[in-house]
Amino acid sequence: LLDYLGRRDLQLVGQLEPEPAVRPELTRAEYLRLLQAARSLEKERTYLLVKVFALLGLPVGELPRLTVEQVQAGHVLVRGNGAQWYEAIPRCLEQELRAYIRRRGLLSGPVFVTRNGKAMSRTQVTAEIQSLSRDARVEAAKCTPRGLQRLYRAAQAEIENDIRLLTARSYEQMLNTEQLAVGWENT
Repeated sequence: LLDYLGRRDLQLVGQLEPEPAVRPELTRAEYLRLLQAARSLEKERTYLLVKVFALLGLPVGELPRLTVEQVQAGHVLVRGNGAQWYEAIPRCLEQELRAYIRRRGLLSGPVFVTRNGKAMSRTQVTAEIQSLSRDARVEAAKCTPRGLQRLYRAAQAEIENDIRLLTARSYEQMLNTEQLAVGWENT
């Protein structure tokens, strides 16, 4: 209305919307430093937690659903946004999880449990991952399950973009080959 009346000076365009919170992005190099720090500190469970969130994109609330049975099956049932799907566990992570399960003597149930055998809480998971931040020289704000999930999603998006480019190139090459073979004008 104010624009229509020629009084744009009274409009608060862009001033009422809150500024988006700047979310720190974890880089691949920082992720690798987190893994190295966990190995050097001999924190196997934390090492595996970092890998689970970065390689599966698992929401932290779904961690208790990562069970011994699902690791043995090679996939985990993930639920989110009103949908559920199976996410394949990468072979390297599956082997490390199987070895961890064997060493811990777990027969069934959640893979990541407390000393009492209960599933780890969200705060406990986050605190354990953030405990690596100083030794890995990574901001603590970046060392969260969400930060690792964003790294997973970014990697997946990059791979999907590369696949789209390869598909487009392959299609163009196929059309060029067809044109040379049966095109109206062979120039």
